[in-house]
Amino acid sequence: MAATDTKKPDRAGYAKGASKEGAASDEKFDPSKGFDDFAESAEKRANCFSRMIFWYVGQVLEVGAATTQTKGGMDHSDLWRMMEQDQSGVVLEEFAKHWKAEEEKVKASEEYQEAVAAGTPLPKVHFYNVLKRQFMRQMVIAGIFKFFNDVSQVTIRA
Repeated sequence: MAATDTKKPDRAGYAKGASKEGAASDEKFDPSKGFDDFAESAEKRANCFSRMIFWYVGQVLEVGAATTQTKGGMDHSDLWRMMEQDQSGVVLEEFAKHWKAEEEKVKASEEYQEAVAAGTPLPKVHFYNVLKRQFMRQMVIAGIFKFFNDVSQVTIRA
């Protein structure tokens, strides 16, 4: 039985033991080295229509399809840099700001003051309220698009 030269991809789709020239390598991405080698996000340059229908994502899907056939899968150099507002540090800072505001709102409530005076358990900050503060705008916009999508499907079928 002759040995084959092809490498089987692992669960993530990367070919194990492949060289950098021909296929993805076993080398893991080290975030401490920075993200400068990532290309700028296509979402950043996408127009409103492209963002609504995720047209800009087609570029990375094409790269993914091509690299899957040629080198066994994508690696970190094929991906885009995240937009600043989507990076975990920025989202966490925003979340902490909303959490603090919600804490202050709870502490200013009559229910909190009565619980302090009576020595009963204090009301807590509700995680849902913090998420609502942080993501309500995006959820409303997504809901509007979803509504129009559903209406268009009903009217087309009728």
